[in-house]
Amino acid sequence: MALWIKINNESDLAKYTENLGDNILLVKGNHGINFLVGYVKVDEGLAYFALNRQVIRKKEFSMFVINGRSSYFSWYYLREGESLPPKSYMAGNDYLDRPTFIGKTAINGKELYGQVYALEEPVLRIATESDGVVFAYTFYILLNEAGLRSRDI
Repeated sequence: MALWIKINNESDLAKYTENLGDNILLVKGNHGINFLVGYVKVDEGLAYFALNRQVIRKKEFSMFVINGRSSYFSWYYLREGESLPPKSYMAGNDYLDRPTFIGKTAINGKELYGQVYALEEPVLRIATESDGVVFAYTFYILLNEAGLRSRDI
């Protein structure tokens, strides 16, 4: 089973991430009317999100946690020009009510998470500290083998 755990402050994060050090974890959050997917740096207690070409940092977010059978989820290497796989995990919708998904890629040696938009061709947007928002067209996309939607878990 997987779930999104609401993190309201640094003590909430510390409670769920004890002994995780400098790990980077998958999170989602809101910024105004925008639903966003990003990551939290555990040692900083700060989540990073990409909104268009702007990096958004937040201390309130929901953290993705898989308990038990992780076989429900897997990562698929999506190459530039490919369509989204049918079992891509829909994380939510953007402000225009278009579905968005979860992706990851390595940037400067660190695996970072971001939001996948299925426009003419899928694109992953990731917030970085040094390079601003990075756009990737070849990346890993989260698959949900059980066919569950974000609101189901």
